[in-house]
Amino acid sequence: MNIWLTEIWRAWRASLRRPGFLLLAAGVLVLGIGASVVVATLIDQVLMQPLPIPDASRVMVVGPVFDGQRVVSPLQYQHLTSLKGIRSTGATLFSKPDVNITGDDHPEVVSAAYIDRGMLPTLGLHPLLGRNFLAQEDSPHGPHVVMLGYRFWQRRYGGNPRVLGQTLNVEGAGYTIVGVLPESFDSFAFSGDVAPPLALQPHSTDDGLNDIAVVRLAAGENRQAVVFGVSALAALVPLVRALRVDPAVALRYE
Repeated sequence: MNIWLTEIWRAWRASLRRPGFLLLAAGVLVLGIGASVVVATLIDQVLMQPLPIPDASRVMVVGPVFDGQRVVSPLQYQHLTSLKGIRSTGATLFSKPDVNITGDDHPEVVSAAYIDRGMLPTLGLHPLLGRNFLAQEDSPHGPHVVMLGYRFWQRRYGGNPRVLGQTLNVEGAGYTIVGVLPESFDSFAFSGDVAPPLALQPHSTDDGLNDIAVVRLAAGENRQAVVFGVSALAALVPLVRALRVDPAVALRYE
């Protein structure tokens, strides 16, 4: 013990002879502690805190990891419901493009979160006002409709419930406002100021990894089994497409 205390004292005296090095070491230590606190806080917020949705443990983002994010192609997404254990699916565009909106003499640039009509039911959420997209609206060349993000609705419209049915010009086209998203939806990374329909092409052959897929598991299903099934899907779909086999048939199992 005496030898250990002696070594500490010698190290301290040596550090005092070089105050610049001592200040640098102390600064690095403070930064390291601060970074650790920030990381721990992020982990607590992102991983430890439950999602603001019903039965959050049964909701997953699935797909192969690309650039740090799980993404799927439209080709893969349309076959997710073929997998055992998946009750429902929802999709959103990987990116949140900025769009120009006009109306009420108040032009501005906002973020657009393109979502399909399955997203809200899969998350277990309902519009705060109005309704979800109809099937014909969430299809290519369907009617121009849009839902508003909660914070955007509060900021631009002052929370006016009479916003439903009004027209919002998005990129020069008129979109009818059919709903307002719940406040909890704004907590998701893929949320935006406005939410037009994703309108994926049915029977798509697009294999670009441009979408985020959210799935809700059926009651009692094993998460790891579903992850394995999705991984198999990601590998199998291009293969069966090359062989001209229907992926829904190739992926069917009991």
